[in-house]
Amino acid sequence: MKGMIATLRLPGTVAYLDGVRLMEDLVRRRIADGTRPNILLLLEHAPVYTAGRRLKGAQLEAEQRAVYAKTGIALVATGRGGQTTYHGPGQLVGYPVADLRTLAPAPGERLGVRGFVAALEAAVMAACLTLGVATTRTGDTGVWAAADASRKVAALGVQVSRYVASHGFALNCDVDLRAFDHIVPCGLADKHATSLTNERLLSNRIISPVTVDDAVPAVITAFADCFNADMPLLHDVNPVVESEIFAFLAKTKGGAN
Repeated sequence: MKGMIATLRLPGTVAYLDGVRLMEDLVRRRIADGTRPNILLLLEHAPVYTAGRRLKGAQLEAEQRAVYAKTGIALVATGRGGQTTYHGPGQLVGYPVADLRTLAPAPGERLGVRGFVAALEAAVMAACLTLGVATTRTGDTGVWAAADASRKVAALGVQVSRYVASHGFALNCDVDLRAFDHIVPCGLADKHATSLTNERLLSNRIISPVTVDDAVPAVITAFADCFNADMPLLHDVNPVVESEIFAFLAKTKGGAN
């Protein structure tokens, strides 16, 4: 039996903390009410640097000061795994809020945390291939260009609370890669950020940019395949929950711009 993950693309850009607070609110509601749908939020963040939970204390404070001095952009601590990365326009961020017990990549399978991460990684890789970029896995978390495995196309970070997964992926479509020059992406000094647009340029095959709008349908199709799930629009499944999401964002300072 297939699972179901309802999709919602948020318009404009969403301030990072607003997006995280929304995601955390959806997690709390999903834990409290098992009848609520699994949701894949798709969005772009306003420019921000974020640090995973491994960066803390004095090390976090020093990194925050250094990043702000270089860029004028805040570095925000998060509850996800991994270390420091950048979010901004031109990058598709996906926040799946899903109860692992309701999903199975294959009939009869149970989806644990490792299985969820593997399916998430596989979905992002499949979407990249659809968009003309072959990718690979390495010993490091994330999705990497097959042409050069030192170039990172997408960052992954997952948190699971009482079976409900959250956080997700950040896929570089046509993001400004210069923003990554001011950090050591994900704590890997010998690695570099790349994008789907950049990889297509380097391949000399396709010179048109890959936009977030291009990536959204590819990601949704890949999620359907890799999670063995139907992927309806949230509005068609539960318009009340969709209204709650937009009301939540309307109350926040940043909102969806």
